[in-house]
Amino acid sequence: MTAAELLEMELAGADEDSIEEFRSGQFDTGLPSQSSRHYSCREVAAQLSDGTYVGWTYWFGGGKHGEPSSVPWIEEAYELEVTEAMCLVKVFKRKE
Repeated sequence: MTAAELLEMELAGADEDSIEEFRSGQFDTGLPSQSSRHYSCREVAAQLSDGTYVGWTYWFGGGKHGEPSSVPWIEEAYELEVTEAMCLVKVFKRKE
């Protein structure tokens, strides 16, 4: 089953607002994204109810007359391999 088919099954019966919220993704993947003259975009992902992770390009912006939600995104979805890793982060603060 393709990533697009998995997404279509996940979103079957959802209303327009729910689909639009889902379209913005659960996670920013940080993967390289496409480019466009008219819209901004980033690669996002979601974990589906079966545990599969699927990614797609989230298009947004476009100004006053932009319609980024009309750009096909489900058809361009792709399956992701996800690895969880613990990260150590150093936070610096200036001494008073």
